[in-house]
Amino acid sequence: MAIYHLKNWRDKGGSELDKAKTIIADKNTSLKNLSLLTKIPYQSLVNYRAELSKLDRASWKRINLLAQSFDIAEIQDNMTQNDVKELQSKLHSMFNDWRQLYRNDNSSLRIINSIETIITSDPVACFEIFRNID
Repeated sequence: MAIYHLKNWRDKGGSELDKAKTIIADKNTSLKNLSLLTKIPYQSLVNYRAELSKLDRASWKRINLLAQSFDIAEIQDNMTQNDVKELQSKLHSMFNDWRQLYRNDNSSLRIINSIETIITSDPVACFEIFRNID
């Protein structure tokens, strides 16, 4: 049986471990605030910053929380609330146009609705689309 590896667009920004290391290493990141956000004990974050290789042995849950914090920080640094509103409006308009094109094809309509739900509910996906708008 052949095993196929699909390229994940999310890996373009680095793996979750890469993102966790980046946010911990960033001296502009307040470890106290990060601790409040992630519920990871402050002292653990201090230890990770002192020796980033400790993150290689951290639990997946902690790595995931730190990677999500990285994504949140990147989005907040690059998108305003107005940008978010405009993007959501553009996306909904685009999906409505597609629904009109395929209004007689129930299978396509289900796919369009699923794609819309996935994309518009995922802040990282929305940010990736935002970065590619001219």
